[in-house]
Amino acid sequence: MVSGKGGTGKTTTAVLLACAAADAGDASVVVDIDPQADASALGWATEADAAGEPLPEQVTVVGVVARDLARRLPALTDGAARVWLDTPPGDRGAIEAAIAAADLALVPCQPTVMDVRRAARIVGHAVEVGVPAMVVLTRTTARTHAAANAAEALSGAGIAVADTLIPQREVIAQCYATRPRPSAIAVVADLYAELKEL
Repeated sequence: MVSGKGGTGKTTTAVLLACAAADAGDASVVVDIDPQADASALGWATEADAAGEPLPEQVTVVGVVARDLARRLPALTDGAARVWLDTPPGDRGAIEAAIAAADLALVPCQPTVMDVRRAARIVGHAVEVGVPAMVVLTRTTARTHAAANAAEALSGAGIAVADTLIPQREVIAQCYATRPRPSAIAVVADLYAELKEL
């Protein structure tokens, strides 16, 4: 999960994808490359544990600093069917380290002109270093043209866009620091299935 800004849904998408993988019987590791920040995946898991609502057993969340990612990643993710790297916003070193370690750069993006432009720059960087990239539109709203316009602009620029849209939903917005409800996980289940086919 890479993005040049905060608030695009990187952490939420990473954790929900890990939970969707668990529902499908696949063990996942979420690697938080910004473990000291507020609202990080590691903070989510820690707070959920403290509240008595731990993430599913097949989801492990670990923190690592970007400079140690390449060295520590194999040991941290041994035995996992899926690995989700959650990057901090705008930290070029962390973003570059995550892209270099990834099989796919998944770029969460809200359907706004500014976010689409930023996502295109991140995708461009991934492509430059030989890593395929895909944008997933997040916080989309039904009955508006924003998501379709964003997808069209990205596709027109030759950028892959996930078929699955992540809608703006209260159940998603309120799931931080809890074990996500099945209705929140269901929202990304199609995205998980789509990614498995790549």
